[in-house]
Amino acid sequence: MSTESAQPFRHYETIYVLAPNSPTAASKKVSGRVEEIVAKEGGKLTRVENWGHRKLAYPVRKFTRGVYVYVQYQGRGMIVTELERNLRILEGVLKFQTIKLDTPKEAEAATDEDVAFEHFDPVEEEETIAAKARALGLEPRKPRNEDGEAKAADGAKDGEAEAADSAKDGEAGAADGAKDGEAKAADKAPAKTEEAKPAADAAEKTEDKS
Repeated sequence: MSTESAQPFRHYETIYVLAPNSPTAASKKVSGRVEEIVAKEGGKLTRVENWGHRKLAYPVRKFTRGVYVYVQYQGRGMIVTELERNLRILEGVLKFQTIKLDTPKEAEAATDEDVAFEHFDPVEEEETIAAKARALGLEPRKPRNEDGEAKAADGAKDGEAEAADSAKDGEAGAADGAKDGEAKAADKAPAKTEEAKPAADAAEKTEDKS
């Protein structure tokens, strides 16, 4: 008896994510390879869940969404290594992850419906759709420096507004200063007039004496 055949069955779950624009043929190729490897390694599929299009936690190869497929299976030896090796090289697979599960007390018999793969129509990313529309002339191309020009225009407006505010503050300060100067001059003028009265009285007396 070989060492591998003597190993107990272990239970695993693998989640792989397909690119959202993967054609049906590519999706079927991946699912077919998964079934083939599990059978070849003496394992068995126990559950397949097709989660459909979902948002990725972070962009992968410029994609922000992907088609999630959950696969639960049991097997011995190199089943996980062989499965992940194939997922790594298959076209359309963005990423995958495998987790070892605790062995259930008794594995329920899986029906054909439980292990059936579904295939979704490809969905283009918004950026890809926009790029194709521009290439076909359906959408005007935006200049590369459009964002820069907009930011420069906003900066110029802000600068002009600040300059205008500064000018207004300067004019207001000058006006206040002028008013203060006039007020001070007005306050000093009566004092000079009072000082000039004795001289005027003296001049009148002199004229009377003559």
